[in-house]
Amino acid sequence: MLVGLACLALAIALIAVVALTPSWVRPADHQWLRWMLDVRVPPVVFTAKVLNVVAGGTVMWVVRAAIAAALAIWRRWRALAVFALAELCAELCIGPVKALVDRPRPAGSLVAVTGQSMPSGHALIAAVTAVALALILTRPSRSRRLAIVAAVAWSILVALSRTYLSAHWLTDVLASLLLGTGWAALWFGVLAPSQRTPYPRTTVSPAREPRHGRPPGGQPSPQRLLRHGPAAGAVRPSGGAGRRCRARGHAKLAAPAASERPILTGTVSSRRRTARTPQTETGPRWPKGAAIFRLG
Repeated sequence: MLVGLACLALAIALIAVVALTPSWVRPADHQWLRWMLDVRVPPVVFTAKVLNVVAGGTVMWVVRAAIAAALAIWRRWRALAVFALAELCAELCIGPVKALVDRPRPAGSLVAVTGQSMPSGHALIAAVTAVALALILTRPSRSRRLAIVAAVAWSILVALSRTYLSAHWLTDVLASLLLGTGWAALWFGVLAPSQRTPYPRTTVSPAREPRHGRPPGGQPSPQRLLRHGPAAGAVRPSGGAGRRCRARGHAKLAAPAASERPILTGTVSSRRRTARTPQTETGPRWPKGAAIFRLG
């Protein structure tokens, strides 16, 4: 939005200078016109006349209507509002500025022209349309920078073609470029949401507490082994596999064999936890409430 306000302020200042003290800018305008006449060649004249038609009123009205319809079909309402308001302000400021400055056009124009010289309608509409599209159709990235460069290049090309055909003075197209860029940037800054590139946050997840005496590593804790015996280390299906097994009536997996029983001596380590257990007697302890059968 600040860029738009700055461009509009510069355009208003240039228009005021031309309207109040035209002698300040007349030498630069005449010198630029002489340069354009010196480098005038038929192929470039033909290209400038093509741009006069492409960036003209009829073609640009069709193009802008198609862009607005496409934005409405895509349901890009905020982008449509930016585009429509920028185009509306650009169109509405052409007539009053021409009447206020009342500046004659250069002599010897190669295309048919009507009205006063300042501002240039071709350059103004080309700038506001191209810059608005570059802003609303891209995100803050390299693609937006490239789109803005392309929009500025197109606007400058149209502006140069107007001076090459002797249809406008240099200061006319400069003020038009500033007005078009200013309206597009201003409404985009007002209506478009702030688009910031999201940066991923790096967070360190805390270590999970063991559930039911089982450390995160998957092995049963030493206290659970001492209390419930080797059956505590049996691997059970989890998730959907466990539910399917229980639904089908499958029995629980058996405890590991005696040769696979862990030896609880020294230090038992897991990935996130280390526990020390005292030396215990050989063989598992019977859990509480277990029935003991005697022979004899």
